[in-house]
Amino acid sequence: MSTEAYQASLDHGTHSAGFFNPDNLQARKLREQIAMETLDESLDYLLNEGGSVAIFDATNSTIERRRKIIARVQERGRSNLQVLFLESQCFDEALLQSNMLLKMSNPDYRDQDPVKALEDFRRRVAMYQKKYTPVGNIEERLGVSYCQMIDVGRKFITHNIKSFLATQVVGYLQHFNLAGRQVWLTRHGESNDNLSGKVSHDPGLSPHGVKYAAALSRFIDQERDTWNRQQKRLEEAGDSLRLSADKSPKRFHLWTSMTQRSIQTAKFFDSARYRIEHMRMLDDLSAGILSGLSDAEVKQRASDTQLNHTSTGYPGTRCEGYSDVTKRLRSIILELERVTGHVLFIGGSAVIRVLLAYCRGMQSYVSANVDIPLGTVYLLEPKPYGADYKEFDYNPETDSFHQKRDREG
Repeated sequence: MSTEAYQASLDHGTHSAGFFNPDNLQARKLREQIAMETLDESLDYLLNEGGSVAIFDATNSTIERRRKIIARVQERGRSNLQVLFLESQCFDEALLQSNMLLKMSNPDYRDQDPVKALEDFRRRVAMYQKKYTPVGNIEERLGVSYCQMIDVGRKFITHNIKSFLATQVVGYLQHFNLAGRQVWLTRHGESNDNLSGKVSHDPGLSPHGVKYAAALSRFIDQERDTWNRQQKRLEEAGDSLRLSADKSPKRFHLWTSMTQRSIQTAKFFDSARYRIEHMRMLDDLSAGILSGLSDAEVKQRASDTQLNHTSTGYPGTRCEGYSDVTKRLRSIILELERVTGHVLFIGGSAVIRVLLAYCRGMQSYVSANVDIPLGTVYLLEPKPYGADYKEFDYNPETDSFHQKRDREG
């Protein structure tokens, strides 16, 4: 839960830097009220709605505020909840400037003049600095877990990181970066299985699938060049608000499964321009002993067992479910967060479905039913508050791709 979002929902307005002045007693009282109400919503999610992790997104820059948070969590959660403070410190001036520019996308500044908004945000930061106390000795004496990230990952300081979820969170932060980049996802080209309607061991591409593979390589080449030209124009125009903070040449990663249909879909990409890797973790759902059956026979087996395949697979078949796929994709997702270059995934429908759900912040029960057709390419560009999302469909008649829709995810 974000205090900024909660505040906006209450008054539909924005606040200038003066609202964050610690000497403004009326504003400080309102800020504390908003913070505690937002925290209570987060606790409701954990205690009453089956949540496992809640992110309380607020400044929490004073010892007084952090003590209040600890007390409220202990009051409502007893011994069932743990607090982990995450603090980001920035001393590198270039990074600090870049981070401030990213903040221009937040609700308080989204529709304002960029220059005036940046000036106001600098004043807001100065207000925070008046009362700011880093996490440290007090939290350690209280036995509270914390993680300090310095200069976006240059250095980490952690304390009392022992639980499974806490170690996962810290590990995720250690892979985090702010580089502007593109994430592309697509299913492999049409395979011989898609033509026959059966699930065989490892089919290759059909002639139509080979045609798609060739068109895909041309399309990604063009889009990559378009992105590079756009970044160059933004740099020449001095448009710091939209220019990627990382101006180094972008490496382009191409990650496929180990199946023949995915490897063959990547065969037209120039290995001198793309770093191509084939990974077992990106393989589609394992069919187990259902391999070789038709789609109708697989559905009949599902009906006989009355099991929801989207969770655990069919019993006694050694067939994977979506929970299995999600678990083996964890390391891939961490690597996706770590790399600063573009990435293209080529894989089966289940893998693309899970990765797309992660990138778009979709719930697992929703993502399991999302249609992932052959011939569609998905593009996501991570932003500070979400991701720009586009879909492109392949037209076999023109042997080219056309944008389907453009929206923010």
